[in-house]
Amino acid sequence: MPSEGRATALALGYGGLIPFVALSLAIILGLDLGDFSGTGLLAGYAATILSFLGAIHWGIAVATPDHNSPRDFVASVIPPLFAWVALSLPAPQDLLAFGVAFPAWYLWERVSMLDRYPAWFRRLRAALTLVVSITLACVVAFG
Repeated sequence: MPSEGRATALALGYGGLIPFVALSLAIILGLDLGDFSGTGLLAGYAATILSFLGAIHWGIAVATPDHNSPRDFVASVIPPLFAWVALSLPAPQDLLAFGVAFPAWYLWERVSMLDRYPAWFRRLRAALTLVVSITLACVVAFG
């Protein structure tokens, strides 16, 4: 990937942490979010991002027809299905489920297909997963 594309991906990836961090802090500090539920907003955002992680695998499978398998397509729909189920759980079980799902999905990627990604993306995924997992754990523990 050209360096401009990589820089954009890094900026968007790290920028995507802002809602996790901001909502987690708001929940832990008990800030008033008006008519909105901080935990509901955080769970919704976590579901969106977890679904996005599955979509990455669908895209890889489509883009590499010589190296894809039915497993790639099946695996790509697991995160959105899990997110859908997790959203039906009451707080804080929903956030706990997401807090487990992000590192579990990352570990699955490490074992099964993270080698398909360039090194810079593997580092990005590790950093993003770590921050997301920590923010969710903090809300479950202190929110």
